[in-house]
Amino acid sequence: GIKSLLFDMHGYAGYDWVPTDGAPFIQWGYRLNDETSLNPDEYCPLDTRSSGTIGTLTHARWMDDQSYECLVRGPGSLGSRVASEMDARGGLTANALCGYGTPSYEYESPWALANDPIHCDKITNGSPPSECHYYSGGFDVEVHERMDWENIAGDHFNAVQAELPRCIRFGGLAVREKFADVLSVAVMSFLRDLYT
Repeated sequence: GIKSLLFDMHGYAGYDWVPTDGAPFIQWGYRLNDETSLNPDEYCPLDTRSSGTIGTLTHARWMDDQSYECLVRGPGSLGSRVASEMDARGGLTANALCGYGTPSYEYESPWALANDPIHCDKITNGSPPSECHYYSGGFDVEVHERMDWENIAGDHFNAVQAELPRCIRFGGLAVREKFADVLSVAVMSFLRDLYT
């Protein structure tokens, strides 16, 4: 595999989560739908290597001392590293949840979060009530995690999608600059720990 990370960044409104402001959570997309069950009774480190592809980070999960469980929602996952960096800097905005993500060590299950009436307005006020939308990672992370992406073949490298909430995107220059610093430290520490 290739020692790299394709980072595909988007934004989402999240009005189904919080009608006027949008959801505060970063939705980390590893091509897992929100119902994908990582083992809820176990946590990192757990070695659950498989011969199939259940999501992205295909190269990383085959490395020694790595597991998909740990990479996606363990204390060293991208979502948890971003949360830790934000906490160390006193958060991003007045909304204490702005920039926390799912899946992560803090919010393990996108499905549970998307079905929690505390966070998902559509559960309580939807017509009909339904879960909130979780962006699981799309075309870019699926196709471009291989070196020969036109034929979906060749060596794997690692890919992740991040759907950024409105509180980051429209929070003003100071919030975006602070988040850029948080994200760069989190991504670099993730890569350093993965490849050294």
